[in-house]
Amino acid sequence: MSDHFKPVKPWLFLAVGNVLFNEDPAYSQIYLMMFRALQQRDDSITFETLLNDRDEMIKDGHILPLKALIDQTLTEDEIARLKNQFKAILEDNWLKYNPVNPGVTGILRELEKQYHLGIIANGPAFLRAILQEVDIKQYFK
Repeated sequence: MSDHFKPVKPWLFLAVGNVLFNEDPAYSQIYLMMFRALQQRDDSITFETLLNDRDEMIKDGHILPLKALIDQTLTEDEIARLKNQFKAILEDNWLKYNPVNPGVTGILRELEKQYHLGIIANGPAFLRAILQEVDIKQYFK
C-alpha cells in the first residue's frame, strides 16, 4: 500500500486528572484545608459534618460539589487564602497529591499503536515537566 493510501491514525485525547493521574489525594487535601478554615470560625464543626454536607450536595445534583461547598461555607477572603495555600502546596508536591495511576504507561504504549495521543488539561504550567518526570510525555503529540 502506498503512503498516499495509508490509513491515518485517529486522535485520542486524554484528561490528566483521574485518568493519567489520581487526583483523590489532592481533593482530600483541599477538604482538609477547608475544614481547618471552617474550624477557625467555629470549632464545633466536624469533618464528618463537612463530608455529610458534601454528600447532600451530590444528592441534590450539584455537578461540582466541592466548589459549591466552598462557595457556600467560606468567605471570599478564605477562598482566596485557600487557593493560594493549595497552589503553593501543589507547586512543590504535585506528584505527592496527584500520583500516576497504576498501569498508565502500559496503557499509553498500547493506545499509541492505534491513535495519536493528546492531552486535555487545565492543569498547571509545569505539567509538561511532570509528564517528562514520570516518563510518559513521549506518548503525546
